[in-house]
Amino acid sequence: MNRAFSLLAKVATRHPWKVVAVWVLVMAVAAPFAMRFEDILTSAGWDVGGSDSQKARQLIEHQLPQTFPQNLVAVFHSDELTVDDPKYSAAVDSALSRAEGDKSVAGVMSYFNSGNRRLVSEDGRTTYAVVGLNTSADDAPRAAPDLIKALKRDAPDGFQIDVTGQAAMWADFNRVNKESMLKGELMAWPAVMLVLILAFGSVVAMGLPLLLAMLGLAITFGLLYGLGHVIPLSIWVMNFAMMVGVGVGVDYALFIVTRFRQALRNGASVPEAVRESVETSGKAIFFSGVIVIMALTAVLLAPVVVFRSMALGMIVVVAVVLAASLTLLPALLTLIGTRIDRWRIPLPGRFRMDASASGESTSPRVGWVGRTASQPGGRTPSRSPTIAISDLAFMAPKPGNPRSRFSRSLPSLAAVQIDAASLP
Repeated sequence: MNRAFSLLAKVATRHPWKVVAVWVLVMAVAAPFAMRFEDILTSAGWDVGGSDSQKARQLIEHQLPQTFPQNLVAVFHSDELTVDDPKYSAAVDSALSRAEGDKSVAGVMSYFNSGNRRLVSEDGRTTYAVVGLNTSADDAPRAAPDLIKALKRDAPDGFQIDVTGQAAMWADFNRVNKESMLKGELMAWPAVMLVLILAFGSVVAMGLPLLLAMLGLAITFGLLYGLGHVIPLSIWVMNFAMMVGVGVGVDYALFIVTRFRQALRNGASVPEAVRESVETSGKAIFFSGVIVIMALTAVLLAPVVVFRSMALGMIVVVAVVLAASLTLLPALLTLIGTRIDRWRIPLPGRFRMDASASGESTSPRVGWVGRTASQPGGRTPSRSPTIAISDLAFMAPKPGNPRSRFSRSLPSLAAVQIDAASLP
């Protein structure tokens, strides 16, 4: 296993431009498909595969198409007119005729072509019509927006037209979901950048995790576009892939870049620092990614398209980001080298998180322990031999008392950084 990581580091340090070129080529191929990824997603997928309800719905769609299993419901209302008024019927017929011109419409049923009074409210001012679609449940939400615009276009004054139904609901859901996802990303990226600035204090170091996350998402969406033509993928795959992609992309790069900077400050050359980073942090993120992928494969057993899509999206993005972290990132670090700390952003010491993480020296007065461990003049308070012996006597086990034993547990993982100059 160690040889494998050493080989990755050797390839990255000896042929960095070739490694970068391969990833640029993969990105260029995936980008056009990633931009069309949303077109192949379905808003359906909540049915349990092979269940009786799913079989019944499929039978209705194939055997009883005249019932319009996929449809839109157009609701017409006027405060002044009733359905018996010619102007009312003319407005309804005009709206429905515009919809019937669409190739996705199979037929229309309304009060005016059926005479069914149950389609009219008691006061006669509201009626609804069923616009049947000749599309599947997956394609109906894609056809709905154009039909809704056609139905509402050129509505007379004082005449209200609303469109509802399953297809309209999913069309609105997809639109709101996309808008919310974009808003969430606009809020998340600045927050991520702020954390990375505090962690690294350098624009160059900050950019590598962001680059890795964006590249991983683009390639993931391109791959999922291809998979979407083989298996159905829910619209939810975008949300979960993006959420996990940003998280693991930043997380994995943070480990490797931090280890690389530490190695450089400890006197290692750039190739040595890359090798140390891949063999230590690279190994850690490799097993982390493998465990995540193995855990998510269990979700693929669920016979629900939505859950399978979520799991598949997260598996693909973790695999892509992991591969980029172990190959592309070391190659970029080789090319950047000692310029990793370029364009440093001056921050007050209390706000910086990168000092100890990158190997820089920090003040011995860290928190309450640091303040109490040092006296003015940089000397630590000494303890007399008498006090030290009494401490040992207090901790020693008492004869005959089984509860009085030394604790073999590890101490707290919290470490206090103490300057060697302050020691006596």
